[in-house]
Amino acid sequence: MTNKREFSNLVNSAFEYSKRFSQKFGYSCELPYDELNQNGKIALDEFKKIIDDSIRDNKDYTVDKYGTIPMPKGNLNDILID
Repeated sequence: MTNKREFSNLVNSAFEYSKRFSQKFGYSCELPYDELNQNGKIALDEFKKIIDDSIRDNKDYTVDKYGTIPMPKGNLNDILID
């Protein structure tokens, strides 16, 4: 388990790295908070690899790994709530 300062730095690094994902896919991916807290730098390195793989392959691997829920394409005002 990481201390508060280290955890904060890890989350900030993951967030900054996830901006590349957001630019590519148009929505934000889930950040692995629990994994970062438990495994520190190892979890951050794995997260970065998954983001890189997602961007390279044009496929969102964070859905299965971190539970990201992709946003629908288009205007959110056009989505009907049933």
